[in-house]
Amino acid sequence: PPTPPPTPPPTPLPTLPPTPPPTPPPTPLPTPPPTRLEKPVCTQGYVQCERGMAVVNGTKSDSVTCETACGGNCCINGSTDFPACNGLTGFVCKDDSCDGDNSCHYANVEYIVNSCSGHWACRALGAGGHAGNIVNSCSGYYSCFGAGYVRGNVGNIVDSCSGYWSCRNLGRAGVDVSVAGVGDVLGSCNAQNACEDAFMLTNKTSENMHTCCNESGGCKGDTTLPTECSPPPTPPPT
Repeated sequence: PPTPPPTPPPTPLPTLPPTPPPTPPPTPLPTPPPTRLEKPVCTQGYVQCERGMAVVNGTKSDSVTCETACGGNCCINGSTDFPACNGLTGFVCKDDSCDGDNSCHYANVEYIVNSCSGHWACRALGAGGHAGNIVNSCSGYYSCFGAGYVRGNVGNIVDSCSGYWSCRNLGRAGVDVSVAGVGDVLGSCNAQNACEDAFMLTNKTSENMHTCCNESGGCKGDTTLPTECSPPPTPPPT
C-alpha cells in the first residue's frame, strides 16, 4: 500500500503581549477642613459675643453682656426696650459698630468692623443662617436687617449696603427653605432700598456682587445676578 504523507507539525499559536496590571483608581484628595474667614483689621480691639454675652478668656460670661464689655465703644445707643447687640454672636470691633436701637440684635456673623449703624441695622443678620465679615457696611435704618436669615447665606459685606433699608432681607431663606443666598457683596447696594429682598427664598447665587446696584432701589427683589455685578476680566500678564 502507498505510504501516507507525513502529518504536518501543529502551527504554533501567536505569542500575546503580557496583560498590563489594572490601573488603580486615583486616590481622592482629602477634603480640606472649613476655615474661618480672614480676620479684618480692628486697631481698637474686638469684643467676642455669644448670644449677647461677652466671651472672656474663652468662656461665655453669665453676667457680662456684650454691651457692657464694649465699654461705650460698640453696641451703643440702644434703648432700654431695644438694646444693641442683644443676642449677638460674633466679634464686634470697639469702633462704634452696632449703633442704635436693636442694632445687631441676634445677628450671627464672623466680624463686624465700622458697620451696623442705625436703628435696627444688622438685626438678625445671619441668624439661623450665615453671614461673613461685615466691614464698612450696613449704615442706615434697617440696613442689612434679616440678610441671610433662617438658613439663608450672605458672604462678606464690604463697603456696601449704606442707605435706609439697603440689603434688607438680602439672601433670606425661610424655615423650610435652605437655598437662598448670595456670595460676597463688595462696593454694592449703596442707596436707599438697594438690594432689598434680593435673592430671597429659592433664589440663590454663589457669585459675588462687584460695584453694582448703587442707585435707589437698585437690584431690589432681583432673583438673578445682573451682568453689571460681574467683576471685570483680569488683564493678561505683561
